[in-house]
Amino acid sequence: MGALLLPLQEVSSQMSRGYVILWHGTSKSRADIITRTGFYAHSFFARLPGISWTYASAKQKQDDPGVLVLCAVDLKSYKKSEYQKKRNGLIYHFKPPVPKNAVAGIFRIDEYTRAELNKEADWLRIKINRYHLKRFEIRRKQPQVVITRNCSEEAIAYWINSYLSTRTNRRIKAAHPGVTQIRTWVEKNYNNGRISPISDWEMLTQLRRNVPGLFRNARSA
Repeated sequence: MGALLLPLQEVSSQMSRGYVILWHGTSKSRADIITRTGFYAHSFFARLPGISWTYASAKQKQDDPGVLVLCAVDLKSYKKSEYQKKRNGLIYHFKPPVPKNAVAGIFRIDEYTRAELNKEADWLRIKINRYHLKRFEIRRKQPQVVITRNCSEEAIAYWINSYLSTRTNRRIKAAHPGVTQIRTWVEKNYNNGRISPISDWEMLTQLRRNVPGLFRNARSA
């Protein structure tokens, strides 16, 4: 899997709850300009990476690969007359320019599969929801366990279910293979000399890698 051309940016905690996760297909050279100046007026976006994939393929040249730009667009910052939804809401057409701060990531289509791109969109959605929870002071149930060397699969499963309780309708069991993989990763860290507890962000990263299906049912805050 290829590396990100642009690291995921921190989404502003001031973003309204009217965001939508969208994809824009273009070339790498144009994507570089977008990160500096934003999108053209009358730009098209899609909710599914497969739709924008066609545009990216058409834009690419021999020395200029096609890319997909992952965006988080705040619909509440636009009047309803300033954007249109087509094909049952799968295509968005924005009449004003979409600003550069909507960009969350850029992915070359020859380095990522569509399934991997869907996971990136799921992760961005979880990330934005975390900021909404903080902004509106919605207190989630905090895990009452700190992940350290001595944590079992049961403790890790408890941490996962507690931490994601406000954003998913699924729960995970200690016997899940992904939990075992996370437990192995934790043990390896401490065998290599680690002494500090595992951070929330590290745990979420491991969840994304080992239990990606858990994020597909994430609800908006």
